[in-house]
Amino acid sequence: FTHTKHWEVEITQRTVKPIAIKQSQHRWYLIAQDNKDNKVKNFGFDRITDFKITDTKFKPINFNVEENYQHAFGIETYVPAEKIVLQFSWKQGNYIKSFPLHSSQKIISDTKKELVIELFIHPTYDFIMDLMRYDSEVKVLEPQSLQEEIKKRIKAMMKIYK
Repeated sequence: FTHTKHWEVEITQRTVKPIAIKQSQHRWYLIAQDNKDNKVKNFGFDRITDFKITDTKFKPINFNVEENYQHAFGIETYVPAEKIVLQFSWKQGNYIKSFPLHSSQKIISDTKKELVIELFIHPTYDFIMDLMRYDSEVKVLEPQSLQEEIKKRIKAMMKIYK
């Protein structure tokens, strides 16, 4: 098939060994081993064209999808998973309790003022963008590196509105 990444103009030709199909944030992905470098990758179905199924046989790929994506917020796992502590306003916290961000979510503190939760996930681009949508209703308490990334993005946003 041919595949186009959203952040690149180049269209690439791919030959892969399929492993699974996974859904994330209302999109479907093909999890497959790319013959180019034998790495397991995610390919968005919305960016696949000229799809052809061949008769080529191959041995099953030794890849546990559930295990490899257990700490994923979405579909990406390109950074190591780590403990993340978030503080939500009381109001937003009620939503977060009723619709958890991730299966690893644990409540650390729940008061009339705020909700503090802990997650163990890969802090990838999609997770950071999801945090940004909570605006001033969320604060990253840990890790410091994620707090700095959020600050950097807020500063960049401020620049475009000057």
